[in-house]
Amino acid sequence: MKSKTKTETVCRKLLIVSLIFALLVICSVGNQVTTVFAAKYRTYDTLIESFKSFAIYPSLVSYEVVGKTVQGKDILMFKIGNPYGGRVLIDGAIHGSENLGSELLYFFAQWLLTSSDPLAKRILMGNYLLLIPALNVDSYGKYRTNANGVDLNRNFATGWNSGGSTDPTSCYYRGSAPLSEPESQALVQVFKAWKPSFYINLHRGGSVLYGSKYCNSTYYSILHSRMVQMAKERQVAYYGFQSIWGCGFAISDAAKAGITSFLLELVDWQEITLEEIETKILPKFIPVIAVLCQECERKTIFEDGFESGALSAWSGSAKTSGSSIVVSNVKPYEGAYSAKFITEASISETKRAFVYKKINESSVIYARVYIYIDEGLPLIDKDDRFTPIQFLNSKGSIICNLQIRRINGEDRFAILAYDKLATTTKIYPKLKTWYCLGLYIKIHSTEGEIKAYINGMECISYTNIDTAKFGKVSIIRFGLANSIGVQNKVTVYCDSAVISSIEP
Repeated sequence: MKSKTKTETVCRKLLIVSLIFALLVICSVGNQVTTVFAAKYRTYDTLIESFKSFAIYPSLVSYEVVGKTVQGKDILMFKIGNPYGGRVLIDGAIHGSENLGSELLYFFAQWLLTSSDPLAKRILMGNYLLLIPALNVDSYGKYRTNANGVDLNRNFATGWNSGGSTDPTSCYYRGSAPLSEPESQALVQVFKAWKPSFYINLHRGGSVLYGSKYCNSTYYSILHSRMVQMAKERQVAYYGFQSIWGCGFAISDAAKAGITSFLLELVDWQEITLEEIETKILPKFIPVIAVLCQECERKTIFEDGFESGALSAWSGSAKTSGSSIVVSNVKPYEGAYSAKFITEASISETKRAFVYKKINESSVIYARVYIYIDEGLPLIDKDDRFTPIQFLNSKGSIICNLQIRRINGEDRFAILAYDKLATTTKIYPKLKTWYCLGLYIKIHSTEGEIKAYINGMECISYTNIDTAKFGKVSIIRFGLANSIGVQNKVTVYCDSAVISSIEP
């Protein structure tokens, strides 16, 4: 009888130990519970040093601090690829204990930069990957919640009242108010500042790709079908897809900001080693990210920030008497240099000072440049104008212009295309201010389009028109392609010029 009791006691103890272990696994995301997998992964500092080692690729990799944690630690974002390419944002460890995603981001970056895979090279050329290894730095590798005990993925504004827990002791505690936490605030600022086309929020605890119900369900279906097809082609497993509202989730705020957003549960709670992250999780992840990158990649034809200190990258330049062009380090938008264009005043003559790039004839062209208007405003008489961007055909005939023009007593951004003129009433140019100007054209006999973008916003557009009558775009001018009727000297600085073959 005593032996049986002793055996039962041992069994009960073993059962209790097993239950405790199971709870540790299930609740490894819980507040104040250390994940059983974290010991096999690198510390946060070691991981970040590994990320920083990618600095051996200075033309492809940089990083910046995008915010601070509760404890004042830096939240870092690594930028990899083509700065003018399509933007995809991915973050890891929004739940500090789910640091498998952080390790995956390292192996993904390594694959991009060192692999001979043509897919990696294509992503680098056409995209700008924005990688935040860990949002929840304070609790990295330890706890689900941040240093305030808040579940960051229940702390975002969209649906905040309907999600998470109001109990501060719960590992799903949503915080005292929407965006109460500095980490959540930092991520929202990244959404606003960088405006990525896609956002992926990495987790573990399943094997499924979730899309926000605040986004287009049909578009999600198209993207997921392409992901499944690529996974089959690469002979790897693929993720199933579901839609969720995501109350208080990061993807919900991103979706509300116009970003197509995903929450990706990378794997269940089984033990996964670092080697398995690289050899099993990464191959399964690549079709997901590759499809998104292909969807938003920018096919850059030409780019120049004048960092050579000269105009050698251009096909040529032109200026009229009294005008000038010089590469200067006085007013760069980024880097060390910009180009300075000056046209003298003349009511009766057209004045010019511009650089130009010849390209193969194209039916779809987008040109973008940062411009700083140092002198020349306000304009005086109706239709006085100067032109920072101009498209021409192979014969040198003007197709369309993005201008600054005097209309109804106000200076406005305008498109002059053929015999038509459209203006924006929302943004008026000012002196001593940098603007990001973009001009887009699609050549088609019935579905042609011409659009102007000011600081990333589509502000002027013609659609469903005949743009084929003047031929395809062959020459793009930047600077002061013309100054007409202007009674004061015009001085502008231009920087970071880009020509690409897709709409922004």
